[in-house]
Amino acid sequence: GFARERCGLPHGRHHNDSCDMMPHRYEREEHQAQCHFRLVRCQVPGCDTRVQHNRRTQHASLCAFKVVECPVGCGWQGRRSEAASHRAMCDLELVTCARADTQ
Repeated sequence: GFARERCGLPHGRHHNDSCDMMPHRYEREEHQAQCHFRLVRCQVPGCDTRVQHNRRTQHASLCAFKVVECPVGCGWQGRRSEAASHRAMCDLELVTCARADTQ
């Protein structure tokens, strides 16, 4: 018979987080080109992170480079990584007065 080899993608990662498929040696390259554990570049412009194919959607939803809108509706748009600093100075953000006698 033909020898089988464990796919193991992505190489160098923890064993529990890698592919356990055992394709025949002659099928291994084709399998790895389509393997759900292969590393792919994030699709969000500006992000160079490489993530496992099976986690690309999860990463994209949390990606620091993803463009988000101001949650209070001022119209601002920017990277997720800039959202906290925007909210700190957003004119529509509600703030609580530090004085106890103020309502």
